[in-house]
Amino acid sequence: MQLDLTASSLANLSAVTAAQQAQILDLMTSSIAPETPVSQDELVLSHEYDLEPRKLPVSDGLRAMEDRVVGHLASLIPADTPPHVLLFGPSLSRTDPLYALRFLAKLSIKTGVPGVIDIYDIHYNPIIPRYYEKIPWGGHRVNLHLGREGDFEKVRRAKAHMVLAIHSDALIDSLFDTLSDNLVQGGVAVMQKGLHPEWQDEEDHQNLINTLLSVYQNSFQLFSPVTRERHFRSFFSERVSAVQFMAFMRL
Repeated sequence: MQLDLTASSLANLSAVTAAQQAQILDLMTSSIAPETPVSQDELVLSHEYDLEPRKLPVSDGLRAMEDRVVGHLASLIPADTPPHVLLFGPSLSRTDPLYALRFLAKLSIKTGVPGVIDIYDIHYNPIIPRYYEKIPWGGHRVNLHLGREGDFEKVRRAKAHMVLAIHSDALIDSLFDTLSDNLVQGGVAVMQKGLHPEWQDEEDHQNLINTLLSVYQNSFQLFSPVTRERHFRSFFSERVSAVQFMAFMRL
């Protein structure tokens, strides 16, 4: 299924302004250290009676990464062009769409233009669109693709400026093939994936990254060093013992 939330719950929102986006960032954000435990109720949708967005855990490291990505994309996006973000595989995550909204809000402050976000997930549950309708999107256009139309590995030529993927179980080679097809030149993919125990040794992990870069050297380069930090707090990332945080730029 595909839902255009702009047609209903977003229609009565005012035009995007820098002040409005700054207010959204303030309302939805709480400072938290990466090692601070976060309860499952804060991370995943589980009850139809509890669909209100909550304060989003944001670390200083994530703020710095957001500002770097946004500064790069703001110089890349043509004037009067809506920033276009893809969010892959959020499923029942409370936090994934809110992290995407943070990037869009900061981009709108820089560009003065409301953005577009396309969200893809093969999972369908009726509480997902109900939750998204309650998020204060602030004038951004939101397209929710669920079920058969939500398979992000089949998305082609989206011409997105950014892809956000905060999950642990998508095959890395399939993900990179999809990124190649959907990012504009200079576009950035930001990912946090579970790190398989086989690759958790520092040397083995570096070999994994080097292999990725050698395979996709004609398509991508590192936007920032790969780290083992848990910047994004989500139901998916919290289920694994170790994560890798990656940002790549499309060549």
